[in-house]
Amino acid sequence: MNKFSYSKRIIILFSIIFITAPILIVKLNLLSGDLIYTGSVHDALGMGTVDLVELKADPGRTYTDKDGNFKLVIKRPLFLNLLDNSRSATISVFPTFEYEGGSRKVACLPEARSIFVKKLDCSTLVYPTAPTVASRVLATGIGQGLLSAPEIAARKTSLWNLLADESKNQWKDQSEFVNSLVLQEIISTKLKSQPISFSVSKTPGMINDYDYLGKVKIVGDVASVESSVTDASGKPVSNLLNLVKREKIWRYLMAETPETVNAYNSRNGWVLDKK
Repeated sequence: MNKFSYSKRIIILFSIIFITAPILIVKLNLLSGDLIYTGSVHDALGMGTVDLVELKADPGRTYTDKDGNFKLVIKRPLFLNLLDNSRSATISVFPTFEYEGGSRKVACLPEARSIFVKKLDCSTLVYPTAPTVASRVLATGIGQGLLSAPEIAARKTSLWNLLADESKNQWKDQSEFVNSLVLQEIISTKLKSQPISFSVSKTPGMINDYDYLGKVKIVGDVASVESSVTDASGKPVSNLLNLVKREKIWRYLMAETPETVNAYNSRNGWVLDKK
């Protein structure tokens, strides 16, 4: 009798499961959860965050705001939130940047998870291309009238931060570099030879072996970017800017040295006494 009652209970239990399981599955499909992609996109060269970067994660997309932040909320069946282990998204940036490792796919880290909410942090870095870095180099020397010495110093500090170590090592320290180039810019502005506009080629040439200043042999990724700079006379002057890639970041190999800058300042210093 007991044996029969036990068998009967098993049959009843399986009958309940058989009847209710489809109903439960339907309800789980009707319930929804949130998959949330958050984070920010940063310029690897220390120039802050990047706006208007597209982030895609099926079936949605969003863009970084003016502060470089993004948030994408995807509604989906609750069972997907419980079972799916999504860990990536895809970004698209302007051609002024390169992707880490050449891949648009971004690895996302779990930030929070509950039954109804799964939140991922997809913050990432993007890397300025060689022409982009060349443009930033030239922008530090563009004249907009006679700036104050502190304003010029701030621009030359930015230039210092773009230099390759081989260029920094030509100078005693950052202070010598900044002070010398501040004086150079003040003189060139008074001489009306200060650059007022520039352009750079979007397609750099590549050099395998580069003899920097006749002092240092550089083997590896060296890019040569064609540029054109125009001063107040309106005459464009063409030049090449060479950059070397170090730890995924393009750095400027400055052609000027303490000797050439000091020679310019000594030769033209007379203009400072001119009323």
